[in-house]
Amino acid sequence: MNQCHLLREISYQKRNFPFFTSNSKISSSFADIFRDEKDTETYFEPNNKSPRGFNQIHINALYSILDKQFLDVLVQPARKRNEYSAFCEMVDRVKNNCPTIYIADRGYASYNDFAHVIEKQQYFLIRCTDVKTSRLLGFPLEDVREIDCHVDRILCRSKAKKNLKHP
Repeated sequence: MNQCHLLREISYQKRNFPFFTSNSKISSSFADIFRDEKDTETYFEPNNKSPRGFNQIHINALYSILDKQFLDVLVQPARKRNEYSAFCEMVDRVKNNCPTIYIADRGYASYNDFAHVIEKQQYFLIRCTDVKTSRLLGFPLEDVREIDCHVDRILCRSKAKKNLKHP
């Protein structure tokens, strides 16, 4: 199932079954800020493109597609950016009890983020790289044109064979 078809299907279900009352998109961007060589969390050393060096922040934003407004913004120093933790933090700060679909790009694709949304009894649509998708599905994506399948995974911190055999 390609992305356009999936989004059309979600829209169709929303019109015919008023179940989802909130669709939120999470995105991020970098922004240059005033130059301060002493700020080690945002300062990047001089290079070929920037002979004086520069400072940068990373902005994570949660946007409600239906309400057309920003729900949350999380600013991180560019050197300490962590989209995974930003995603979880913004999902935690949402104060609605209605079903929500979180839509995010590749930088937010992690098992922890998936589990975090599932624990909140919400839904997500997160684009993944081919490598992550292949790991999630358990088979290579060579010659695969569309993917529409249910996957069960048991996640643990250890790769011990006994954990895999007896979850």
